[in-house]
Amino acid sequence: MRTISISWVKKMGKVIIRKITTLKETIGSCLDELGFKPKYREIILKPNVLSYLKSGSGFITDVKVVRALIQALLERYEIDRIFVAESSYINADTKKSFAAAGYYALEKLSPKVTLVDLKDAEYEDGNFNVRIPKILKDKTLIDMPVLKGHPQTGLTCALKNLKGLLHDSDKRNIHKWGLEEHLPLLANFKVELVIVDATTVRETFGKPFPRKFSFNRIIAGFDPAEVDKAACLLTGIDVDTIKYLKTVLEGKNEETELIGFSGPLAKWKPVVRLLKIGKYGINITSSCSRCWDNCLEAIRPGHIKRETSIINDVLTVLNSFLLPENVNLIVGSHKELIGAQDGKVVLCGDCAVNKLGIKNAIEVRGCPPTAEAIRKALKEKHTDRKS
Repeated sequence: MRTISISWVKKMGKVIIRKITTLKETIGSCLDELGFKPKYREIILKPNVLSYLKSGSGFITDVKVVRALIQALLERYEIDRIFVAESSYINADTKKSFAAAGYYALEKLSPKVTLVDLKDAEYEDGNFNVRIPKILKDKTLIDMPVLKGHPQTGLTCALKNLKGLLHDSDKRNIHKWGLEEHLPLLANFKVELVIVDATTVRETFGKPFPRKFSFNRIIAGFDPAEVDKAACLLTGIDVDTIKYLKTVLEGKNEETELIGFSGPLAKWKPVVRLLKIGKYGINITSSCSRCWDNCLEAIRPGHIKRETSIINDVLTVLNSFLLPENVNLIVGSHKELIGAQDGKVVLCGDCAVNKLGIKNAIEVRGCPPTAEAIRKALKEKHTDRKS
């Protein structure tokens, strides 16, 4: 594990949870109440558009929230350019993700608005073990996550959303080094404002039958960790169970005023690590999201579309009961996080194949392994691991 150091930005004070009247009005009122004043006339908006998912799904930042913030910013401040910048998850096509989410319509709002695929960007060495996009220099960075649960870290919101600023190679590195232990590195990004899409939210991305909630809220603040703490309160998650967030908050000694919180809107239990889907089990051990997402795609019968739906999940579970034995797919490289295995074992991805060394397991290489390769491995004959 690498030494984690965090350079704090002394700009905290308030976190606001606001019920939405209209998006532009609500976001505008948050800007005014926080007293937000952008340092630069060029602004970077960093939403969460991790894959080919639709706005309103609860899995990505809804384009309506981004549109409302752009409108509020242009009305209030002297702004020269607004860049909506994202790098979808490893080996995913960011431009296709933008298209699926309806983001290209944002460029029609104003000639000042431009979408940026960070996979095409130039990077330079940062001062905290990772490279950072050159485009961030002399620009105001606004973090725009969607609030959702996560099967490895428990919560993915403001801090974890900043991982999308990294080069794909450093995204891989953070997982290889240890995801929860190294997410605190992201607190070194100089974020000036956080606006969280807590309109439609999901309890756990990737979990079968993930619960969907209509919170109809915006969370706003200056500090990503303090905003994530408010997100935990809103979802009924114990902050101390979110390892990376607890690490970051332990380094703070300033109190932040929480405005607009009247109690949790749900009671989430998002940490899964083992996704149990009928006779399938997907063991997640600090793997990249693309690894276990391709496992999910691979176990769907036939050629069911990637889009998440209850019908897809039901068909996957029902199809699994036709299997002669349990099937355990393992991704990532942290052996201590793997439970007891019963049945066929498939190591998915280079990390699992190279580092876990489970006897008689079927191996699928790739970084990430393709869904097609995993699906092919599932059909291979299994050698009894007890022999």
